[in-house]
Amino acid sequence: MRARVHIGAHGNMVAVEFFPADKCDPWELEPKFDTWGDYLEQIGNALPHSMGVSQIVLEGLVHVVSDTGIIIVKRNEKRFWTRSLAREDAGATLCKRMVTTIPKEVNPI
Repeated sequence: MRARVHIGAHGNMVAVEFFPADKCDPWELEPKFDTWGDYLEQIGNALPHSMGVSQIVLEGLVHVVSDTGIIIVKRNEKRFWTRSLAREDAGATLCKRMVTTIPKEVNPI
């Protein structure tokens, strides 16, 4: 697996794109700015959700799992990019992939 880092929405959003690669392919982790600018800005505007009249705001994140790669999008804040959250992201991504590969029709015994 290799990765690309995309930064957009005026530096407020970060997307990490993981994709399969050969072992000898180089890592290119230098961030790319505004390559996904419009998409990241739209996602950034949609992520915070207020919980009714309270002062609680849920910060969201986006996981995309496909046959050709994985994309994780979060706000560009240190609290969203810790080692423990990376482990949680890996587990959530694995679960999403397993769920999408379950056959649609399961015959009960």
